[in-house]
Amino acid sequence: MPDSAAVLTGDIVGSLRAGADAVERSMAELARAAGRMAGPDGGAGAAFTRYRGDGWQIVVRPAGLALRVAVALVAALRAGTGLAETRIAIGFGAIERPGTLDLRDASGPAFTRSGRALALMPAGRRIVVGTDGSEPQSGLLEAVACLIDDRAGRWSREQAEVVAPYLGREAGTQTAIAARLGITPQAVNQRLKAASARAVREALLSAERALADWNPQ
Repeated sequence: MPDSAAVLTGDIVGSLRAGADAVERSMAELARAAGRMAGPDGGAGAAFTRYRGDGWQIVVRPAGLALRVAVALVAALRAGTGLAETRIAIGFGAIERPGTLDLRDASGPAFTRSGRALALMPAGRRIVVGTDGSEPQSGLLEAVACLIDDRAGRWSREQAEVVAPYLGREAGTQTAIAARLGITPQAVNQRLKAASARAVREALLSAERALADWNPQ
C-alpha cells in the first residue's frame, strides 16, 4: 500500500553563472544539511538524490517536517561563502514506489506534485508548495511557504548561521549556538531578531501541528 510523505524537488539557481565549482560545493552542502535533518530512524531528509547536474530531490517523513527541512536547506546555503541559491518545491501525497538505491526510480503523487510545482514556480520565488487546492491544509501550507520564502530571502550570512540550528529538527538553545559559533548569546539573540526567526518558527510549528493527523493521498 502506498505511504504518504513529502517530496522536496529543487535545483541550483543560475547554475551556469555560478560555475561548476560553486554548484558542486552547494550540492555537497545541501546533502550535509539534509543529513543533519534526518532523525535517528533516517526519516526527514533521507534519500538525498542528485540528478541532471544541478537538480536534487529529498523524501521527508513525517510529511509535516517538509517545510522545516526546506528552511534548513536555504539557511545552510546562505550561511556558506560563495555558495549558490536553490529553489525548492514541496509536494505532499502518496509515494507508490520509494526507489531502489536512490530516488531515480521512485514515483507517486508526491513526486508529481513536487516536480510540477518546481516547473511552474513564479520568478523570484524560492520555496513553494505544490497542491491541487483540494487538501484541507493547502491554504495554510502555501501561506507558511510564502512567509518563509520572504523572510529567508532577506537573511544575511551571519543571520543564516544562527537560524539554521535554531530552526533545526533538534532546536538549539541560544547559549549552545553561541558556543558553537564563538560569539555571545546576545549576538545570537540580535541575529535571530533581525531574521524574524521566532515568527518563522511559530509558523513552522503551526504547519506541523496542522499536518500531524493529515494523511495526504
